[in-house]
Amino acid sequence: MDRQYGAIEAGTVDLGDVAERIRDLKAQRGTIEDQLAELRPANTVPIRLYTDEAVGAFQKTIRDLFLGEDRDLAKRYLKLFIEKMVVTLPRMEIVGRSEVVLAAMENREAVRTAGVLTAVGSWLPGTDSNRRHGG
Repeated sequence: MDRQYGAIEAGTVDLGDVAERIRDLKAQRGTIEDQLAELRPANTVPIRLYTDEAVGAFQKTIRDLFLGEDRDLAKRYLKLFIEKMVVTLPRMEIVGRSEVVLAAMENREAVRTAGVLTAVGSWLPGTDSNRRHGG
């Protein structure tokens, strides 16, 4: 855009000749700014969650959930914590849901209540054809 403006100011290009290009560049800039806004975390991670004590407590909670007696609960939590897995042999990439992990780190007691996943509200099944929760 600076080159476009420079050419207009220097008189080498008429504004009418580049007006459409400037509109396109501004639209591209707006799209990129929107994409950057989506990439920024909505909430900052509280500094207290970086302490050795907080990480250790979270590790214990996860260990208890996944290595406990209830295998069905462990499977449901895997689905809750993991957004996607990409297998490109010999590598495997696991992408987690950070909002779920943070919720579990912040409130360990709320992670499980009598076998019900309560870390976040996204554990509910998808909607059915009547726009109500299925299942």
